[in-house]
Amino acid sequence: MIQVFTGKHSQFIGDRGITLSELKQQLNVEEEYTDDNLLLETFLGTAVEAIENMINGHIQHKEIIQEIDLEKGNTFYFPIAPLVSIQGVKAINPDNQEWETVSVVYELTERYNGFILKFASLPSNTPSKLQITYEVGYPSNEIPKPLKQAILVQAADFYDSERSGYTASGLQKTNLVERLVSPYIRCYW
Repeated sequence: MIQVFTGKHSQFIGDRGITLSELKQQLNVEEEYTDDNLLLETFLGTAVEAIENMINGHIQHKEIIQEIDLEKGNTFYFPIAPLVSIQGVKAINPDNQEWETVSVVYELTERYNGFILKFASLPSNTPSKLQITYEVGYPSNEIPKPLKQAILVQAADFYDSERSGYTASGLQKTNLVERLVSPYIRCYW
């Protein structure tokens, strides 16, 4: 049986791949104007998360720590992409009840929509639960240009609603962001 994990416990560990300067350039705001920097940073973070939700994937570099239950099998599917690396595997030390790194052999199969982790061998005294730490997201210089542009457009629209794709009546909007991200949407069946 394959267990499926969604990566809910995550910690942002890197930059967003998009700078405040790039957003100011998108908005045609002078670099010296700093009154709205905190607001722009907030909109930038919100835009990244909105685009991540649209594509069912990660853009920001994040570290995810999850516990897995070995009693249900040794193969685990993580519908989380793109995978940067697996940082480590830990097990509870029965003496002090703290997580400690263990040496394991595993097979990793990357898929467009995530990755499969299958443990080939584990230490004989391994408890039924392990903790796996892995990193997801794009390195800053490798974010696909359409995703980066979609984030900039979305953040700029948050900041200046007059420039957004909404018409005066509010009933229509352009689908620029959707068109930019559509090739990157991950579908999970």
